[in-house]
Amino acid sequence: MKKQFFCLRIAFIFLFFPATTIVQAQEPATYGKNAFSFNLTRLAVNEVNLSFEHFLSSRRSIEFNGGLVYVNNYLEDQAKEWSNAVFFSEHGYAGRFHYKIFKRPEDNSKWHNYIAFGVVYKHLYYDDLFIKDNVVKYDSSLIKTNPVLYKDSGAFQYSEEFLRDESRNKIGVEFLWGKVYESSKTIAFEFYYGAGITASQTTHTDHSRNPVYLNTHHQWISKPIPDFTYKTFYMRPAILLGLKLRLRM
Repeated sequence: MKKQFFCLRIAFIFLFFPATTIVQAQEPATYGKNAFSFNLTRLAVNEVNLSFEHFLSSRRSIEFNGGLVYVNNYLEDQAKEWSNAVFFSEHGYAGRFHYKIFKRPEDNSKWHNYIAFGVVYKHLYYDDLFIKDNVVKYDSSLIKTNPVLYKDSGAFQYSEEFLRDESRNKIGVEFLWGKVYESSKTIAFEFYYGAGITASQTTHTDHSRNPVYLNTHHQWISKPIPDFTYKTFYMRPAILLGLKLRLRM
């Protein structure tokens, strides 16, 4: 009787143990429901960007990220010869929201693919940017006020030097494709690319305007020019590409 009972116990262990092993092997790895990301690509340009991601389920998440836009002195210096190169002279902040849908992962794969839809808002500005306008203008009013002294001088030619203040509000939509490589349960690398469209409302104010006459003998009549403020609105497409370091809690 004892021998039969011992054999039944051995048989039960061998039957139960493989089943337990299979179930454990099929269970997905457990990860935290929250993740924090640091965008390495944006840092390389001129934005310190951090993200908080909350997983609604194993395949869906929402992500909030905020960025502080700063002046990149090196890139600003490299682009100083470009026409209207003010991109690297801007300060400001940015906020984004994305809804992510992950593809069902393959067995034993550390790669997780997703698509994401999102919105973005940016406020950018710069103050007292010195600009030397090379457009030549003609001061014909001096001919009228001084017809005898300047009757043979023609219209006085000058260009302008002034300081410009600018602020931009940008709002747009984005569509992303991404891949997350889970190197461990905590650390992951996220690669993404995508496209979007952005609408921008810009306000410019040119102040401290002074004429610079091409003929230096006429510079003594120089006087300040009134400030000039104008607004523009435009829409542009955007190409997105980036790399994030992600920590999952």
